[in-house]
Amino acid sequence: MVDIFNEGTPVTLMDVLNNKEWRVDQQRELIAKYTNKVIVAVKLNVPGKIKSNRYITCLFQAGWKKLIANYAEQQVITDMVYVDRLTGPEGFIVIDDDVNTVKQQAIKFEINFRAGRLFDVDVMGGDGKDKQLSRTDLGFDPRKCFVCDQPAKVCARSQKHDINTMKSAINTLCNEYFEVNEYA
Repeated sequence: MVDIFNEGTPVTLMDVLNNKEWRVDQQRELIAKYTNKVIVAVKLNVPGKIKSNRYITCLFQAGWKKLIANYAEQQVITDMVYVDRLTGPEGFIVIDDDVNTVKQQAIKFEINFRAGRLFDVDVMGGDGKDKQLSRTDLGFDPRKCFVCDQPAKVCARSQKHDINTMKSAINTLCNEYFEVNEYA
């Protein structure tokens, strides 16, 4: 069994906070540049200090390609940006369609892609605003915890699971994915 957290450069809390600020800036720039288009921001939910390595990047790229293919079947993709960052790979897709339709497809990807639970696919825009559309806005259940299937926000807020328990659950999910698919 591969431990995906055994390699990579550890990041600090400041790295994560700076990256969050960078991501928000990127989203705002894309919303300003592509008025009335939908912006899809894609990243992985990876706990701990290791956010990027060959396994994480391979997993992200596989999901990224699948998500792009899903959108390309039904929508017009106006632009795409893929970035490898110390805090993990990320991408942005600009789509000419209804924000609700795009979010529904994002949720279906998160549910149907073998490692989709690790992906955070945020959908915003369509009206010149940067408010993100949530799963519950469209009548879907909230995102589930990696460990216990309860709402993830409840577990995160209460710190119900320690970091090693979360890493173990993610390692299991990744190894199940890599058993079926090649990795770097």
